Amino acid sequence: MDVRTAVTSHEVTLDIGAEFARLPFGRFPEDGPNNGQRFREEFLIPMFEKCERLVVILDNARGMGSSFLDEAFGVFAKKCGLTLAEFKRRIEIISRRDPSLSESIEQYVLDHTSASIN
Repeated sequence: MDVRTAVTSHEVTLDIGAEFARLPFGRFPEDGPNNGQRFREEFLIPMFEKCERLVVILDNARGMGSSFLDEAFGVFAKKCGLTLAEFKRRIEIISRRDPSLSESIEQYVLDHTSASIN
């Protein structure tokens, strides 16, 4: 079953490694096909718009650098006008393999949403 269609109580799960790329990398298209901008525009935003809560699993992907995570999640929050609290209410990041990735994502969201206020 395609995980993107598994909806339970308005919750959708997105496994980056299984549905997007095992090796997501870079910020922009010129960095390669598995970049943060493409993930945000083709996966994250469309799925976010279709559910009340999105669970994003990072564990099956490798090598997610800061440029990918910042472009995917930080810019996403800014474009959607979400505060960090709203982001955390609507999106759950699961990273059991490397919990620091969740913390980094929260910081990128905070950086982008704080910058848009100032």
